[in-house]
Amino acid sequence: VRSVEKSHEAVRAAGAEDDERAGMATTLTMVCIRWPKGYLVHVGDSRCYRLRDGQLELLTRDQTMAQAMIDAGALSEDQAERSNLKHVLYSALGATRAEPFTLATDIRWDDRMLLCTDGVTKHVTDDEIRDALARSVSAESTARELLALALERGGSDNTTLIVGRLNRPSQD
Repeated sequence: VRSVEKSHEAVRAAGAEDDERAGMATTLTMVCIRWPKGYLVHVGDSRCYRLRDGQLELLTRDQTMAQAMIDAGALSEDQAERSNLKHVLYSALGATRAEPFTLATDIRWDDRMLLCTDGVTKHVTDDEIRDALARSVSAESTARELLALALERGGSDNTTLIVGRLNRPSQD
């Protein structure tokens, strides 16, 4: 979390030094694996998904005003999906507030993970993400498939993604 705080301050300082960078901010979603645990740090509306036993889990929560309104009971999921608040962040590195969410979770050899920006989730459904992660192909092939799908459907935002699959060590 200290690294996140330092990054937040560095982005804020860069924005203060250059008028062209004023107000800049970014999201962060990262996972560090130290077997048998995974440690997740998240700020903003990029996402971390895990596929386990055929079930897709969203391990992060979007730090947007729309999600805050859902949490408060002021908007339904459908209303939030159509809302102008859907992409308004209340937490981001370099913004007024950066509130890192952290999670420690168990990791299994058959887990598959996707870290991605909202440029992916804006164009690719959770069902399509689940199906792509479930296929028995390489992480690179899965990433290329999801990227192509997002770009084919408009790619209207930053479209960045990482697919992670663990390789069981050989028993030699």
